[in-house]
Amino acid sequence: LWVASFFGSVHGFDAVERGHAALLMATCMSLGALAYGPLEQKFGGAKRVIVAGCSITLGVLFALYVFGTTSADFSLALYALLGFFGMSYAILLAHARMFFPAHLLGRGVTTMNFLSIGGAGLLQFASGAFVEQRLTAGMGSAQVYSELHGLIGLLLLASFLLYLKVPARPQK
Repeated sequence: LWVASFFGSVHGFDAVERGHAALLMATCMSLGALAYGPLEQKFGGAKRVIVAGCSITLGVLFALYVFGTTSADFSLALYALLGFFGMSYAILLAHARMFFPAHLLGRGVTTMNFLSIGGAGLLQFASGAFVEQRLTAGMGSAQVYSELHGLIGLLLLASFLLYLKVPARPQK
């Protein structure tokens, strides 16, 4: 949501450069989505791959929080990593579906999709209000986007800590 606005406001990218930044991230997202399946098979389970991917994503978000305003090239590299490693949703959904009994599988997966899409929608709305409120209060763009990356990182960290309590496989 924020890639073009971040690079325009913080790093002075023009419209074409912002489009290239968004394309880089989108390409990495596509590659990440394709990579998670084989990574799950190679490393022996969804939970391991999800934990690794989320750990890297957390590191990237906190690197953007601390260093995202210092260098456009470094920020582009971080957004590429964010796009690639942040695409663990399909494997997360595959992991979650193991915990639903066969007769509730459709409802369970639908609920997971609803919560994911609904959560992403709420995050977009809330992050927009967050950015607007801070910019209106006179805070500089660099600080606003730094705080935004940190806040999203904290939200991911909270959900990641909850996920760590989930077993790798359903207990029978």
